[in-house]
Amino acid sequence: MNVNKRSRAGVFIDGSNVMWGSLNMPKDQRWFIDFAKFKKWLDNKYQPTSIKYYAILDNQPRATKFKIRSQAETRLYARIDKLGHEVITKPLKQKNGKFITKGDMDIEITMGIMQSLNDLDQIILVSGDSDYLAPLQLAYNQGKSVHIISFSQLLSWELRTFATANDNCDYWVFESIRKCVEYY
Repeated sequence: MNVNKRSRAGVFIDGSNVMWGSLNMPKDQRWFIDFAKFKKWLDNKYQPTSIKYYAILDNQPRATKFKIRSQAETRLYARIDKLGHEVITKPLKQKNGKFITKGDMDIEITMGIMQSLNDLDQIILVSGDSDYLAPLQLAYNQGKSVHIISFSQLLSWELRTFATANDNCDYWVFESIRKCVEYY
């Protein structure tokens, strides 16, 4: 697909989807995204006008391992923010006094896409979650180019089919750009 680099592009990153894409790999094959390298790749390919990173924040970690994870995530979000991304966080859900590892950022990302439609020519979703099919279809029906980036094992067949069946849509799997975006 030929991308007009002068068109306005917005990137919407589902932080949990990217994190679990790495963590679900077998340990001996696991690798992570370097967000500075990924930003450089995005800048070269699409020249985005905005990059939004959506993430869950554990504000009250209970166990030591969760405190360590929360501190690491907080440092990661600060680094991502320094790259010029807008970091949008939401606290980890609590039900009956217990925390559950669910954040449900899907609605926030969907709303971000919907609210940006008048200001963008290209929507770049960094997630393979099929929950985003409807807002991507809406964007496409309004004449927007749609690009999907995901780990191959998390790229739903619905998004893959959508991206391949429509002009001005495509998808990338992180594995195909690993050399450009891997954290060392």
